[in-house]
Amino acid sequence: MLPREFQLLFIFLIHQVIAPFTCDNTIIMRQLLFGIGLLLTSYSALAQAEIKATVLDAKTKEPIAFTTVQLLQNEAVIQEKRSDERGLVLFRDVSIGNYTVQCQSFAFESQSQSIAINASGVQQVVFELTSSVQLLQAVDITGIKASADNPIAFTEMTKADISKVNEGRDIPFILEQTPGLVTTSDAGAGIGYTSMRIRGSDQTRINVTINGVPVNDAESQGVFWVNMPDLASSLQNIQVQRGLGTSTNGAGAFGASVHMETDALSDKAYSSVDVFGGSFNTLRTNLRFGTGNIGHGVTIEGRLSRIVSDGYIERAASDLQSYYFAVGKASKNTSLKFITFGGRERTYQSWYGIDSETFQNNPRFNPAGEITRVNASGELVTAGFYPDQVDNYRQDHYQLHLNHNFNSRWKLHAAAHYTFGTGYYEEYRNAHRFSNYGLPSFITADSVTVNRSDLTRRLWLRNHFYGGIYNLQYTSRNTNLVIGGGANYYTNDHFGEVLWVEELPELEPFEFYNNVGQKLDANQYIKVTQTLAEQVSIYGDLQVRYVDYRANGLDRNLSDIDVSAQLLFFNPKAGLLWRANTHSSFFASVGYGGREPARRDFLEAQGDMPRPEFLLDYEAGWRWVKKDFHLEVNAYYMDYFDQLVLTGELSDVGFPLRQNVGRSYRTGIEIHGGYLFTPKWKLEGNLALSRNRNIDWQETLFDENWNEEIVAFGNTTTAFSPSIVAGSLLSYSPVSSFTIAWSNRFVGKQYVTNTQIDELSLPSYWINDLRFRYSVTDNFRLSLFVNNIFGNDLFFGWLSEQYASNGYGWSELVNGTPSA
Repeated sequence: MLPREFQLLFIFLIHQVIAPFTCDNTIIMRQLLFGIGLLLTSYSALAQAEIKATVLDAKTKEPIAFTTVQLLQNEAVIQEKRSDERGLVLFRDVSIGNYTVQCQSFAFESQSQSIAINASGVQQVVFELTSSVQLLQAVDITGIKASADNPIAFTEMTKADISKVNEGRDIPFILEQTPGLVTTSDAGAGIGYTSMRIRGSDQTRINVTINGVPVNDAESQGVFWVNMPDLASSLQNIQVQRGLGTSTNGAGAFGASVHMETDALSDKAYSSVDVFGGSFNTLRTNLRFGTGNIGHGVTIEGRLSRIVSDGYIERAASDLQSYYFAVGKASKNTSLKFITFGGRERTYQSWYGIDSETFQNNPRFNPAGEITRVNASGELVTAGFYPDQVDNYRQDHYQLHLNHNFNSRWKLHAAAHYTFGTGYYEEYRNAHRFSNYGLPSFITADSVTVNRSDLTRRLWLRNHFYGGIYNLQYTSRNTNLVIGGGANYYTNDHFGEVLWVEELPELEPFEFYNNVGQKLDANQYIKVTQTLAEQVSIYGDLQVRYVDYRANGLDRNLSDIDVSAQLLFFNPKAGLLWRANTHSSFFASVGYGGREPARRDFLEAQGDMPRPEFLLDYEAGWRWVKKDFHLEVNAYYMDYFDQLVLTGELSDVGFPLRQNVGRSYRTGIEIHGGYLFTPKWKLEGNLALSRNRNIDWQETLFDENWNEEIVAFGNTTTAFSPSIVAGSLLSYSPVSSFTIAWSNRFVGKQYVTNTQIDELSLPSYWINDLRFRYSVTDNFRLSLFVNNIFGNDLFFGWLSEQYASNGYGWSELVNGTPSA
């Protein structure tokens, strides 16, 4: 029988299922806060078994940090964690039964112990590991990751967590239960062009690394997940740090940072085939294999994947191929690992968007590639769609990682990397002016001047990104010190060619613009976590980062490019963590960071050149971890200076435009936690409430006669920053081999511009998904995933409601009044 407090909580959660149909956002927010209050007052009623593992060096008796420890039952991994700086791991939510605890650490032998749980309480397990030359662990990126002893707000997914939600969709959808995260998908199915925003900050302001190597494009600062399809199948860990986070490689994190680790090399041979099919002719297949240790500590692993989908949006088809290959060698204290991965994508463009009226009548309509003609009545009508309105790109990553343990306290990670990318997007242009391409007009035999024509063109990119990173770590019982940094160089050729001109059929294809961007990015940081007493630790983090960006040549609008920016940033952070007891800890931190404008900020600037943006980030939080209940509450205030915010407008090729806003802030509270009701029922949830404001927003608007006027809007809500984002995951396992999971996400109203005009906003929406997983044997599993069940005619069609997670717009003056 559940305690009375949790009976009330269960009633509250059932009520939340129907709330979006009966209440407005304000009422929902109050009810969510009421539910949180129930959680906070109910922890004393919880009680189930937990396992506490301690990992030590058999020779020195010193703790071994960042060790992979797994809890298994019937050879299936139930939980997987990594030891902290004290060598400790805590497994919660452990029901009565027989288990195996397995420990693996770089340069040490694997160990496992059997344990029987027959009552509540804490069971102790101690591992004393000896040196080994057999096991090659994953790439060590602990230098940039946060641990439980750091005053950082973060969430983490293990390989087991990733596997449960990996249906072939991109990483943003793998992470969708992260507090404050909003996902977008151009094709509508989570495959193809996807992106995410965290705390209202778009993808260009979220730092992303793979094995510590920067992934964000050095010029645009975006992350193009479409170039890395099925990446989740080769990951063993993802950590999302919210706010400034810890110092890392690449551009500063002004909303969050995402750190991914690729798979550890297994010392056992294996192979697997994964097939997933679904709506809109979606099909994912992948083949994975590993040789195990083939002698002298050498191990080889690989993956080949293909994902195809027609997409929810019309003609938004994707054909994605990817690969992953790794080979490593381990000796007693050193490992060397070479990794290469990449992808090929051909995606029909679907990022254009539609107006609100079309969305109501035909939400799947895609205007990309539309060919228009003037009929006999003088009306502009659709004459068809260009079949090659596609994005066609390939990207290949190469990484060489060295790990070396000098002794039990000092270790080094160093890596060299190279990324090559090339491709284009092709498009049909209706009635474009010759002058846009340097072509002269001409006069026909009928004395008609021809100065425009339908045409097709390709806009190309060819880029190289290479460099090196390192971190040197010292770990003792009370001190963790990291000294690290890196230097990376990027060069990108931008050029375009005209393939065909209707009015000039004899014209050969020609290049009409060409420019080059170059960027040097170097940084050096030092971090220290020092335990002052058993309960108190302090954290310090200092980084110096230098950026040199240059671009020159001819832009696609035939204007000259001449950009030269050399910027030096000093990014300090400090914090304090207090462990009130073995279950509860409080933390607080403050950090300051700066980052450079992106390429398009320079090229699309109107008037003054864009300025670097700066952030002063205050964070405070509380973590509670005990048995089958865990909860974290985090409050933040992010004070921005010259923040580069999205304006809601797009460039002529669909690139979101940004501009500096003098002062602005983001403040809020984030809550996430979980509760194991019984060994069969588990609930996890998250809630992010925020206020995101531009102070004294001003915007230049035009009237119907193109007269401009500077309009002061006062304090406005920042574009694409919902005040409420919530989610939950309820899972039921009647037997260990079968699980049903119901997840949902609620995203509040979003303005697409900074003028806070209601007509220029995205309504709130509520999405529900169902997952079924059944393990026939240890090597054969079946799964079913139903996305947006209340928006699916097959399931609950009578509740069907369309939603939009992204958009664009602009304002103008109508009779002297700002209007959409």
